[in-house]
Amino acid sequence: PPQPLPRVDYWGVWNEPNERSWLNPATRSLPGHHTAYIQPEEYRGLLDAAWSGLAASGHSSDTVMIGETANRGVLTPAQFVRGLYCVGSNLRPLQGKAASDVGCPSSGSPADFLAAHPGLFEAAGFAHHPYAFDVAPNRPYPIRTFVSIDNLGSFERLLNGVFSTYGVHDSGGVPIYLTEWGYKTNPPNPFSHTSLGEQATWLDEGDYMTWRDPFVRSLAQFLLVDSTPKPDTPKGSALYWSTFQTGLEMSSGQPKPAMADYRLPIWLPAARHGRSVTVWGQLRPANHTQTQAAEIQFEPKGSTRWSELTVVETNSPEGFIYDHVSVPSAGYLRLAWANPSGVWLYSRTATVS
Repeated sequence: PPQPLPRVDYWGVWNEPNERSWLNPATRSLPGHHTAYIQPEEYRGLLDAAWSGLAASGHSSDTVMIGETANRGVLTPAQFVRGLYCVGSNLRPLQGKAASDVGCPSSGSPADFLAAHPGLFEAAGFAHHPYAFDVAPNRPYPIRTFVSIDNLGSFERLLNGVFSTYGVHDSGGVPIYLTEWGYKTNPPNPFSHTSLGEQATWLDEGDYMTWRDPFVRSLAQFLLVDSTPKPDTPKGSALYWSTFQTGLEMSSGQPKPAMADYRLPIWLPAARHGRSVTVWGQLRPANHTQTQAAEIQFEPKGSTRWSELTVVETNSPEGFIYDHVSVPSAGYLRLAWANPSGVWLYSRTATVS
């Protein structure tokens, strides 16, 4: 007999609702040749329906993420959040015509709005896609309205400020779920300026940065396998390559360097040798129901021989490693872990100056 499907208990309510192709119409015409942006209003209605439906079907205690905002949208992520929660740039509730034009209550108390839209305040967290193509995760993106990993703190402050407006306070702040992220690479996309090596390094750096962020609950790599170019468009054009080449594998199935590096990420916050060098990493494929051990290995500059510096153990259910080791000179560090079959897997090589 057919086997029942596994229970779904993680939900994201709509993908990139501030992007025109995912939710439209995006605007409404007002008297006097004015325009109102209505994606937040439309999304609020979708969320209300989803929230009620999930509760009615026994999923009220599941992890429900809202938002799923894009950086390139009709509205910026910050504009969309303010519109969604019916607040102005000062984070105070909109009133009168300014409210009614965008489908917000023109009167009433903040408590009324909170009661009418429980999903906005009771969801597990807000989801966002912090793409910053061709820019390292610790660098500002040239378009200042983008919310990338580098300036994620500003987005967190916005969400926490909105919740405070409605009297909703959480000592841990509003949780953030980063449900899509990655880097298009060249090859195969000739319009990308991110090399295969940069992709591998930047994914590790972004993983480390979000691991440190107390608001971030997850960071999802997108994709596993590159999208193929767009058919029925001029071959070799920017439109032809406008799909996502953010995979850990080429569309042919050939692994990129990032595949192995994503499996065992490593990052050195300060890559200088000394008596206490911080090493962060993760054993992604390990059995996380029990403590795992890995080696931190060192190769001096000019040598071709790796040696064990120390053995470290995972210190979280997700298999993260965070330790400090003495590195005697400039050279290279890597993580080494033996899988259950006894095959050694290695992280990328991190340079120590």
